[in-house]
Amino acid sequence: MPFFRIVDWQKHYENNRTRDVKILNWVPIPNKLDGDGYTEIVESGGSLDGAAIYGAWVACVLVASRCEPRGSLLRSQNRPHDARTLARITRLPAAAFDAMLEAAQRVGWIETCDDLAGDCAAAADDCALPNPNPNPNPIPNPNPIPNQETETERTEPTPADLRFARFWSCVHRKSGKTAARRAFDRAVSRVRLDRACSIVEAAGYISERMTAFALTPAANPTDITPIHPSTWLNGGRYDDDPTTWADRRQQEVF
Repeated sequence: MPFFRIVDWQKHYENNRTRDVKILNWVPIPNKLDGDGYTEIVESGGSLDGAAIYGAWVACVLVASRCEPRGSLLRSQNRPHDARTLARITRLPAAAFDAMLEAAQRVGWIETCDDLAGDCAAAADDCALPNPNPNPNPIPNPNPIPNQETETERTEPTPADLRFARFWSCVHRKSGKTAARRAFDRAVSRVRLDRACSIVEAAGYISERMTAFALTPAANPTDITPIHPSTWLNGGRYDDDPTTWADRRQQEVF
């Protein structure tokens, strides 16, 4: 059964003291505030929404520190945690965990695992102490075999990737794709909160509005540079009255 696991738990959330403790009552958390992952998390949907998502992430780390194996999001009888169960344990909103789980997967803080036995064994290997006498001159494998499964996992699009791909397919001016992706994620979070809907519904609404906008004169004016998709998203143009998507010169006359 698939379950979530925090990426590189042993590297980021354990130290020489915690590895000797069977049950943790505290957990070390990195304090780097300028990394790409942190900045993207807190900018996921405005200051308040970003703060809620990061708060849900910290709570998720606390929960994972008491799971077995540590760093996994497994509860009793190896049942996987989800946004609902995390909310019940922490007394925080399920919507914050729903947004956090998607954002954390996007930035590479959380991964989905399918093989419980294999992943538990891998976690146990991570906890093992390093070999005190490693071979200083290992003989390289002359015919290394690429890990095709790992490469497949890395290239497989996430649900968030697919939602953005749908939006990008109907964009009128395909420029600034990286900036548009960040703006799209923020816009989805805003729409989700404003309309009290799911992430899928919010992304679908924005894509439908872009489809309609792309067919209007405002999307490709003859006298000014067409509006960039990131500017359209950041300005909340998806909530415009469609009648305002007329020719710019006509708007100036009236």
